[in-house]
Amino acid sequence: MKRRKWPVLRMVLVAFTGSVWCIAGASWILAVWREVDAQAENVRVEIFLHSDASDSTATNFTHTVRQIPGVVSARLVAGDELWNMFAREVGAENELREVVALPSIVRLTLKSDFVRTPSLSLLTSAIERQYPELVREVVWPREFVAMLDSRRSDLTILGLSAAVLSIIMFSIALMYAFLAEIHQAGGDLELGALLGANRAALATPHFVVGVIAGFLGLASAFVFGLVVLMNGTLLLPWLRYVGSTDVALIAATLLVPGLAIAWSLSINAVRRAEVKGR
Repeated sequence: MKRRKWPVLRMVLVAFTGSVWCIAGASWILAVWREVDAQAENVRVEIFLHSDASDSTATNFTHTVRQIPGVVSARLVAGDELWNMFAREVGAENELREVVALPSIVRLTLKSDFVRTPSLSLLTSAIERQYPELVREVVWPREFVAMLDSRRSDLTILGLSAAVLSIIMFSIALMYAFLAEIHQAGGDLELGALLGANRAALATPHFVVGVIAGFLGLASAFVFGLVVLMNGTLLLPWLRYVGSTDVALIAATLLVPGLAIAWSLSINAVRRAEVKGR
């Protein structure tokens, strides 16, 4: 490494730059997806019951819908409680209670991955079909849920495309940086091949150099990511959806292509040296 410090330094810089790019892109996709999930968790499904439904029937129905997969909670809001909420929000007079009677509702909160148009449409139709004598209407924000579906679809396409392109760019840049070190070591490899050293013995030192340089670049990118994560929330609000564990996992994922590239290039360089040494 002392003899070929500039190629090794280039490897460190390339590994750092590529890692920062990949960590930033993956963190952004993860943050936006979690933001969509947070918005989905705030979606409420409200089941309006007929005004003649008894309290016991409404209570039993609430317990039943609470068992539906995807439902986190089901809360029965009686007509009087609903009227009190309405009166507080709009300042309505109590005298209007005798004129306007509000029905009881069952308010559902759902798991974020259940808040999708097909799932909620199926839930709505099933409830209305199974309890026609009890349920008057099932209401949920259809346009908002459709917007969340669209964002999820766009994120999936964008995320997969960005991940593939980023890994390809990261791999190509790392390969060229590693080849610069291998190129200067060509004479050593040919000499070792002439002396009869096996491939593993010849490839290991250069593989170790690549691993050290790549690890230094990746570790620097990880530390840089943590610094930005701890201090950049005001400038980049979406960072609040990303944790240090997420950054560590993203960085660890980059080790796989890095190790594969370092070893494959080392072995290929040794093979070429063996051909030249014959």
